Amino acid sequence: MKCGGKSERQERMMDLTVEIEGDITTLVEALQRFTSTETLDGENKYHCVRCKSYEKAKKKLTVSEAPNVLTVALKRFQSGKFGKLNKPIQFPEILNLAPFMSGTSDKSPIYRLYGVVVHLDTMNAAFSGHYVCYVKNIQNRWFKVDDSVPAVVDAIVVL
Repeated sequence: MKCGGKSERQERMMDLTVEIEGDITTLVEALQRFTSTETLDGENKYHCVRCKSYEKAKKKLTVSEAPNVLTVALKRFQSGKFGKLNKPIQFPEILNLAPFMSGTSDKSPIYRLYGVVVHLDTMNAAFSGHYVCYVKNIQNRWFKVDDSVPAVVDAIVVL
């Protein structure tokens, strides 16, 4: 912000981890926050190599290339607090990633939801619990997969 210099860095990632603290209630809102411009100031100032000092700066994250399979993790652990955020987060069955991308890509950024992993905890404890998975088959039927119940798959009917 002082000298007008720009620093860009690309990182490969296996999944996208988004914050859900505060007033976030949907995956789209979490992605909007993830890609919003952040001001680095105070103790978070950026070290500018052109100015040779720590300066106030703006930072923005975007997705530069759409992956074949998109995995999104919700950051349910609270900063500096014990426990996890157990609030519900709505997510669409079809997600267009294009508004959260920079540039263009030959890959389509449209994703169809076909699986959700859920951590079932005891006493709001992030360090213990059990994972179950909800998966959708080719006929658009949802199933609950739970390895604590041997050889049982529950069909879920969504109206």
